[in-house]
Amino acid sequence: MSLISVQKISKSYYGRTLFHDLSFNLEAGDRLAILGNNGVGKTTLLKILGGLISPDEGKVVRTGCRIGYLEQNMRTEDPDAPVWQASDWQKAKLELEKRMATMSDAQADLAAYQAALHRFEALGGYDYEYNLRAALNGLGLADSILDRNIGSCSGGERMRVTLAKLLLAKPELLLLDEPTNHLDLQAIEWLIEYLEGYKGTICVVSHDRYFLDHLVKRCAYLSAVGLRIFTGNFTRSSETKKAEDALLAGQVADLSKEIEHQEAVAQTFLSHRNISGFHSREKLVNKLSDRLATLKAQIKAENGKLTFKFQALPDDGDPNRIIIHTENLAIGYGETFLCHDINLNLRAHEKIVLLGNNGTGKTTLMNVLAGRILPQEGKLKIAENLSVAYMSQIVEFPCETDSCLDTLLRYSQSDVKEGRNLLAQFGFKDIDVFKSVNTLSGGERCRLYLCCVLQAKPQLLFLDEPTNHLDIYSRSILEEAVAAYNGSVIVVSHDRYFIEKFANRFLCITGGKMIECANITAALKACQNHGITGTKSGKSYDDKASIKCAKIAGTGKSTAIPSPDAEATGCPLASANIDASKSSVRQMSPSTKRRLIANLKNTIKDLELSIERTESEIKAIEIDISPSTKPEEYEKLAALTAENEKNWELYVQTQSELDELAAASD
Repeated sequence: MSLISVQKISKSYYGRTLFHDLSFNLEAGDRLAILGNNGVGKTTLLKILGGLISPDEGKVVRTGCRIGYLEQNMRTEDPDAPVWQASDWQKAKLELEKRMATMSDAQADLAAYQAALHRFEALGGYDYEYNLRAALNGLGLADSILDRNIGSCSGGERMRVTLAKLLLAKPELLLLDEPTNHLDLQAIEWLIEYLEGYKGTICVVSHDRYFLDHLVKRCAYLSAVGLRIFTGNFTRSSETKKAEDALLAGQVADLSKEIEHQEAVAQTFLSHRNISGFHSREKLVNKLSDRLATLKAQIKAENGKLTFKFQALPDDGDPNRIIIHTENLAIGYGETFLCHDINLNLRAHEKIVLLGNNGTGKTTLMNVLAGRILPQEGKLKIAENLSVAYMSQIVEFPCETDSCLDTLLRYSQSDVKEGRNLLAQFGFKDIDVFKSVNTLSGGERCRLYLCCVLQAKPQLLFLDEPTNHLDIYSRSILEEAVAAYNGSVIVVSHDRYFIEKFANRFLCITGGKMIECANITAALKACQNHGITGTKSGKSYDDKASIKCAKIAGTGKSTAIPSPDAEATGCPLASANIDASKSSVRQMSPSTKRRLIANLKNTIKDLELSIERTESEIKAIEIDISPSTKPEEYEKLAALTAENEKNWELYVQTQSELDELAAASD
């Protein structure tokens, strides 16, 4: 039975058609993934399925089933409202308790009580609270979050609370937009296991290939030329799609040859003055040419042309030499230890992944090893003349109004022609190279950043959640590049599919310690029963007294690659991001930390209000768009969209800072 029937729908934004004439059915019990490159309209299609927005043309027929929708970008909520706020379950419980307290032998009272009891049991009954806490625990949250206000929760915590409530509501149809965002590997495993046993229908937008492989049964590939649906999980459907793409490529080659042949025949007819034969062949050529153009457009729309590669500086040293060495290292904030007794030898050409639950200190450890912040205790030794590059979760550039080309030329010795060729390898072609940095999407910013820092050919590359904002195609290119990279890599990532393609060492932070595991499965087992760990050191922190820094070879120095988030003067990456605010975080008192958290929350609140305002203005313009709309309105729409994207980037960055502080405070 079809829960939703999509019939010839089309949708456009800003005068650009996202998709046209789409038709498909969502069947009861389906496990469907909507896939495609960034910007093709996957979230828009999901919102149309959920009835949140309407198509420009066509219609969507629903059977009246209950629909639950998880948004990728959480809506603004009252920050003072409790997390455990008045839900339908709580209202039903209060109504039942009221009926029980006032019940008499009257028939009407008995009927009202039975109705209240039926509604309460339909919403989960007395098991609901237990199941909610179990879901929260499975998603990596402590029960205590139910006692907090929404304003005290990070964006990731809010998303997970919303997801837990949505799962327990058990709608007939679940629409999930990037549900594994903000989840660590253990929480993703829990979510997969839960959804595998879910009795309803699931439609998901996700770039997490491991998640897709273990959940979905059909994959719908969306592009500018339409929707192609294949049976099977991600791996199986992508193999089927590749085989079909190969056939399409063969058809393109055959059609090209046939068109050449028919054009030659037409010319023969013309030379023999066979006018009717000539026109007949001419019509056939036009028909074949239209078919060829359609096939080429389909291939171009679904297949990108990213070709970037990582290349390290020439290395004539011992391939097994140690380039980073730590002894009894301790990391954390203020008096709180996130992880201690860290003893690590990183050898040249090793590719390490740091694993662990959210908040255990993975990013903090990577920042310490990269020299961006100081440890609390222990020794850190870095090899002589080691060139280093670091990619943060939030990518920043010194001048947001610069073009992509100007940004690259700022950090490389390339001329304009060579710069454009380099940018093309990272997906910036034609006029894209002149885009202003502040108009780029999250994925485009990541690609531009990599293009800049990799020109210096670093020998050690730090990557913090590098697949964030990247679509599946970009992730596959990135993992191939990392696997082929001839330098050393340290990565923090929750993308299991990505990790398993290149990592040869697995380090897990759990229970306040770092242990080495044989593989990801072993790391997940090690993380079980360990939440966020922070221990009071009981010691005052002195900026340099508690760390003994030395170099492995003589008095040599590590060389940091100039970074797009450093100043134009060439400030090295290892020190560019150690500013006064980050230095003070390490030494701040609890009261100072509370004030900083309060300031971050106020910033988030202001950004949420700004996002809500711009989205309202965007929606108002979109509603009025017609063929007679003036160019000025489109320009205003573009400016508002750029402002909104920038606000979202700042929002994510501020939430990330808040997450770090909240983790250290727990």
